[in-house]
Amino acid sequence: KDLTVSLHHEICDFVEFIQPVRAETKKRDELVRHLRCITNELWPEARLEVFGSCVTGLQLPCSDVDMVVLEFTCDRAKALNSFASVIKADGGFTKIQVIAKAKVPIIKFED
Repeated sequence: KDLTVSLHHEICDFVEFIQPVRAETKKRDELVRHLRCITNELWPEARLEVFGSCVTGLQLPCSDVDMVVLEFTCDRAKALNSFASVIKADGGFTKIQVIAKAKVPIIKFED
């Protein structure tokens, strides 16, 4: 029984450890809001959605944020390059990398 109680406490401690602190959550929310504004400026009909661990609550501290742009009618490669150009000019992002030839084309960057 002591082993079970000990394991329970370790699991509770781990769950508490991986919970995002308020500052992390605020920073992620601001990032998503900013990128939604950029998306809407480029493609008014489009919408940017978050998916993955941030939505499910399973993210770890310093996890990436997975996002997708939906409902836009531009050529995909052109859209990736346009978005990358805008976030580069924004100045708040680094290590911007367009991977247009991937099965699912993406842009990687850091804020």
